[in-house]
Amino acid sequence: MIFDKSTDPFPVYNILLLGPSQSGKSSLLEAMQQYADPSYIIKRDRIGNSAVSLTTKVLDVVVTTSLPEYKLYDLKEKQELNINHFIATNNERAFRRLLVRDEDLELRAEENHRTTKMQFRIFDTPGLEDTNGRDIQNIATTFSALAETKDFHLVLITDSYHVPLLPSQEAAFKSYFELFKDLRGLIRVVHTKVSDIHRHPG
Repeated sequence: MIFDKSTDPFPVYNILLLGPSQSGKSSLLEAMQQYADPSYIIKRDRIGNSAVSLTTKVLDVVVTTSLPEYKLYDLKEKQELNINHFIATNNERAFRRLLVRDEDLELRAEENHRTTKMQFRIFDTPGLEDTNGRDIQNIATTFSALAETKDFHLVLITDSYHVPLLPSQEAAFKSYFELFKDLRGLIRVVHTKVSDIHRHPG
């Protein structure tokens, strides 16, 4: 049982991160920790480079948060940006323009936002398609470490949106869905902004 009201002060949710090497898993984990705690300093040494995964074993990170609410501010116009406008219009071009304006945008936490605290137990895993040829070893390491965790509430599969999926990545994704077929309703693909320019051919 993951959550027992008699022993845990607040609910705990297990999240599994999967994906190819250098698809942004560790970067996503670091960003999630900074979202939960704005004072958290991102650990750059945990983030890989080229097509080599720096994550060689399953990293189990517990994030305690009250799910802070943020507002998006346009620094150039000096006003809050109403992102609901983009959602309502379903304007893909507007979204893409927004994504490339990082230097003009700032997230600010709402000071008066209060919700019940909860914990996310996030499992960062070694990437597939590692240029060091450690795929089999990485998969074995991952499943060995996850054997004791009976339940996952969410499976996130990361991949960069810069290029189409390579055939080997498509095969890996199919394997993920087959391995977690009982959790298909809880599997989500996260398209990251990580560049694939150094990723080796699939």
